[in-house]
Amino acid sequence: MNICLSAGGTGGHIYPAIALADALIEKGHTIFYIGNHDKMEAQIVKEKPYTFLPIQNEGLKPGILAKIKGITSQFSAIRQSKKYLKEHKIDLLISFGGYVTFPACVAAKSLKIPYFIHEQNSIAGKANKAVQKSSEGIIVCFEDVIKQFNHPDIRFYGNPRATIAAKTQKDENYPQSIGLNPDLPIVYFVMGSLGSASMAKMVVKHLKDNPLDKYQFVISAGTKNNDAYDEIKELENVHVFDHVDQLQILKHCSLVISRAGATSIAEITAALVPSIYIPSPYVVANHQYYNALELSNNGATYLFEEKDLTADKLFDAINDLLSHPQKLEAMSTASLKFAKVNAIDDIIRWVKG
Repeated sequence: MNICLSAGGTGGHIYPAIALADALIEKGHTIFYIGNHDKMEAQIVKEKPYTFLPIQNEGLKPGILAKIKGITSQFSAIRQSKKYLKEHKIDLLISFGGYVTFPACVAAKSLKIPYFIHEQNSIAGKANKAVQKSSEGIIVCFEDVIKQFNHPDIRFYGNPRATIAAKTQKDENYPQSIGLNPDLPIVYFVMGSLGSASMAKMVVKHLKDNPLDKYQFVISAGTKNNDAYDEIKELENVHVFDHVDQLQILKHCSLVISRAGATSIAEITAALVPSIYIPSPYVVANHQYYNALELSNNGATYLFEEKDLTADKLFDAINDLLSHPQKLEAMSTASLKFAKVNAIDDIIRWVKG
């Protein structure tokens, strides 16, 4: 089959789409990808063995002129998408969200090409809601989002990144390869690809005064905040990196403290790692909070809003969990509901009919 995927804007949309695309390639399908020519997806897909089909459109931003620009940009993007879908004889489209997917889905509908929607978050995206009616079905990663759609066929199959996390083989030598002590429990901090200045201050302040040397801390600082940890980098049990191999570190850590993006949650729950989520307050519709809330309500995580969090509260929670193995075990067990490790196979089986 000739299958086209579309996703854009953020890694939370793009990386699950790519996980599915890679699996479809392995099964012998020909993959195309519609995305904005100058956004994150264009750079990522260049490294992949499928054809990138560039369009250009805008999201609906605040302000009358911005809204007009956003609306008018859709017309040329729809025309270009239709041209691509016809030219490459596309049999099926799968949309993973982001405003770039709206014209792709509208074009598919006009050409009577079936399309499916994948919604990663607990708050439905505007593009996905706008094109839901004519879709063949909707795949979700959180049960709470189901009521935000009006469609007869919605399935809780989860995020393809969960399958990737579950299938990743544990490298027993990985901790030592990055300088960790194999005898100390690992607490893993990850605050997103750009990091978080506010969280860095909190962690640095506490660990400077309370080294907590019965644990070791791996901090994935992000590209912008590595320097924010300078004051604690000399501590023997603190290891700061721009980025680490997250799928490997999750195989080894005892606890993860993370933002609550959909992809992070998919990987963490699939690895059954106990967690503390501190949602980013700077995302659309505060969706990270609602992502984590569903897990928290089911006993699968501790949830703290950044506005209410202090260093003492955070590290008291870390100590509490690591001092009570039964709490860690209960959290891992509760994560099973969200650990959709067969996401890729379930999705492919459905969309191919």
